[in-house]
Amino acid sequence: AVYYTYALAFLLFGDSVWAVKFLLIPWTIATAYLLYRLGVLLMDRPTGALAAFFYAILSSHVWLFGTTAEIELFANLPRTAAILVLMHLTTRRAEAWKFAFVGLLSAVAFLFKAVYLSPLIIAGLVVLIKLWQARATAGAWRKTMMCGLWTGIGFAIGLLPVVAYFGLLGLLPRFLLVFTLGKSYT
Repeated sequence: AVYYTYALAFLLFGDSVWAVKFLLIPWTIATAYLLYRLGVLLMDRPTGALAAFFYAILSSHVWLFGTTAEIELFANLPRTAAILVLMHLTTRRAEAWKFAFVGLLSAVAFLFKAVYLSPLIIAGLVVLIKLWQARATAGAWRKTMMCGLWTGIGFAIGLLPVVAYFGLLGLLPRFLLVFTLGKSYT
């Protein structure tokens, strides 16, 4: 995903290192806004404002390598969006199929960097917590497991086009090397 993001930056702002940094500005603003919404959803407006403010400052501060355009800063948008959607769906007791969006956003984060499974892990923990809280309610097991299943389906839907693309080109073994080579970093 990062290469396509960089290609978008070069298309919009020209072939320059600054192009990626320019794209990162609205990307960071969008992430800060989602953090604000998450803070409001979980606590209140001041909490959301503080979360957005500190993210914006800390992710762009010169001494904290914020002037770079690293993958981590791009991956924060889908990661944050996945958690926000998860919390929104959980607090609204949404239908199970809507949890596919959490899986899809988690897949986008994963495609930026293979170690970014945090939204998927948090979704799994939320499903377990929901199951524990509703353990005495009739039908809770099925509904909660369906939320987890739809999250997994969304994740698979997000990865399927990429796997199919590399498979059709005969490059699937090379694509899978990303996970083989990357496991020494975990």
